[in-house]
Amino acid sequence: MEHTMGEKPSKVSIICRREEFNTIYFYLKEKEIDCSHFETIEQCSTSEGLSQCSAMIIDLGLYSDKDISQLHSLSEQHPEIPLILTWDTEKAVYPENIPKIFFCMKKPFSREKLSSVLEKVFSREFHKERRREPRIPVELPVELYCRTKFWIARTTNISLHGMQVAWDSGNIEEILETYGTDSGKMTACRLFLEKSIDFSAEHLNISVTRRYTINQDVEDSPTLMGFEFRDLDADLRTRLQKVVIW
Repeated sequence: MEHTMGEKPSKVSIICRREEFNTIYFYLKEKEIDCSHFETIEQCSTSEGLSQCSAMIIDLGLYSDKDISQLHSLSEQHPEIPLILTWDTEKAVYPENIPKIFFCMKKPFSREKLSSVLEKVFSREFHKERRREPRIPVELPVELYCRTKFWIARTTNISLHGMQVAWDSGNIEEILETYGTDSGKMTACRLFLEKSIDFSAEHLNISVTRRYTINQDVEDSPTLMGFEFRDLDADLRTRLQKVVIW
């Protein structure tokens, strides 16, 4: 059965090399998804059929400022169309501040991975997305230091610009008091890039600013806090990309 987004049939525009379109994306037609192919962002931006498009997949290196500028322009021309970026993250630059990037995927990826991302695109009301780019749902341990105390939490989602963390247990009242006032400033944050805390494992010492706190009055529901990353240099951003772009 053909996928739909609301009343609109699914149609995906794919920007990639011809050989990749014929090998990586050919199976989408087996799923009855209407696919159109463009070899460059410029070709896609001048197409008259984009108004019927449900999503765009950009499978390019994005090595130059011109590539990224064209991607910005494409996003501005069609703000209603979510963008899916896929590339070898070791050879590409993440284009910041493009508000309609829905997902980023590392290459190579499986059919199941791409299908899962497209299912999310077709089923969500994308216009409600307000972040600079979506946060990826991944759980990683994080250690936050404030007022001479260390708190251990876990991320619920993360992006190149920030994260949401949750506490499932512990002295929640003390945590809320610590982070609930203007004097509760972060002085350190250590984000571990593996599933458990191991100080010999890879981790990031990263500056953060607290953006919000959600203390949910529901039994067994964790307290949530949102943090924005600050002062990311090239090294920190490169290491963070390995977690965020999947």
